[in-house]
Amino acid sequence: SLDLQLSQFFSDQSVSQELSALQLGEEEIRFLTQIQKYSSRLSENDRKLLLAMVRKFAQTTTVSSC
Repeated sequence: SLDLQLSQFFSDQSVSQELSALQLGEEEIRFLTQIQKYSSRLSENDRKLLLAMVRKFAQTTTVSSC
């Protein structure tokens, strides 16, 4: 497990560096920016729940799109 809080993980500088290295569309950048904005207000339990939900959605999408 990482010893960083999600808000630290998405610091402005690190996000800028990562986004410039990736080829993301406007929609993905907008989505990640919203995640960054709201993540600082989440409790640790809410962050865990959110990540579990995202993983579940990603698995469901991957399986159903095959």
